[in-house]
Amino acid sequence: EGTSSCVNGDIVCSDNTGSTVDLCGGGDEDCDPASADGSEDPAVNQSCDGPDSDLCNEGVSSCDAMGDIVCSDNTGSTLDLCGGGDEDCDPASADGSEDPEVNQACDGPSDTDLCKEGTSSCDATGNIVCSDNTGSTVDLCGGGDEDCDPASADGSEDPAVNQLCDGPGDSDLCKEGISSCDATGKIVCSDTTGSTLDLCGGGDEDCDPASADGDEDPLLNTSCDGMDSDMCLEGTYSCVSGGLSCSDTTGSTAEICGNSIDDDCDGFADNGCSCSAGTANCDGVAGCECSTGSCCGALCETQHDNGQGQSFYDCEPLNTYNLAQAIKACAAFTGDPASCTDYGDACTGSLGGATSVVCGDPAANADCACWAYAGDDVGYTYNDPMGKGCKCALIGDPTWD
Repeated sequence: EGTSSCVNGDIVCSDNTGSTVDLCGGGDEDCDPASADGSEDPAVNQSCDGPDSDLCNEGVSSCDAMGDIVCSDNTGSTLDLCGGGDEDCDPASADGSEDPEVNQACDGPSDTDLCKEGTSSCDATGNIVCSDNTGSTVDLCGGGDEDCDPASADGSEDPAVNQLCDGPGDSDLCKEGISSCDATGKIVCSDTTGSTLDLCGGGDEDCDPASADGDEDPLLNTSCDGMDSDMCLEGTYSCVSGGLSCSDTTGSTAEICGNSIDDDCDGFADNGCSCSAGTANCDGVAGCECSTGSCCGALCETQHDNGQGQSFYDCEPLNTYNLAQAIKACAAFTGDPASCTDYGDACTGSLGGATSVVCGDPAANADCACWAYAGDDVGYTYNDPMGKGCKCALIGDPTWD
């Protein structure tokens, strides 16, 4: 770059251009074949950023065989994450601007559902936050997945599930079951108890404060008999002060004999009326005529006979003797009802298990009988078991039927 000349006895060169460095480009700018291409290039051996999206110098520059400056940075793009750092080495980019978790659908941390109802962002403190402030979305019964949680059962958070409930098939309002969500997404009630009726009694059995006490009582408004001696249904029931009351105030209707009508409504016509052979029918039907005594409901009295000319009548079936019948048997035998007296259980031991004794008049010397009865047997015994002075006739023991 200069010309040599002799100056003051020295050969000098006029080159004062300074050092020409060997740049990367394929030339030999320093005119030194021994130096590598670009060996003095100031852009070589410098920190550099590869062809990625960040601005980070993660490589070293060099001069390749083609005379091009290349960078050894092959780390890929370093993203700017939310956290307060400058990972992409670009001061102009916002913190977290390349964070893959930013600008995503997200679920807020303060609710119980798993629904992504917000968008994530990077706040001023370097934390990823979610804009979801909708509150908890509960899973309702209906077949949907409102809480976005496939693991939760349908209706598991429905406020109408697991509550006391009243079944749809009854007329009461009583909550006698528990609600649940069935397989079709419908709320059903386990109450299968049927209708609980509101009875007259002051309670609220049907759990309906609007219904009157007893308005479903099966006896309400049915026919009834008042506080009289007949059995005629001449009134109707109503519920008064928590109790059933009959409106029948007609008084007692008496049986009228001989009209073949059941005037007192006890199921028998002309019952309680005296009758004799061929004149009275106890049940009002021809053919049921009493030979003697009175009617026993729709039947005539039963005649008990001992086969010896004595008999008595009562409403008891055969062979069910009691104290009253023993006295009647005694009276029929002696012919003197006033003479037959109950001596109580004191005779039991003497009479082989009999429970009581009636006896004829002790002052009489004849026509007296000591009568014992035990269970279904009645008859008279001889002698004087209690020392009462009974003179019992020694005649055959009569058998009553």
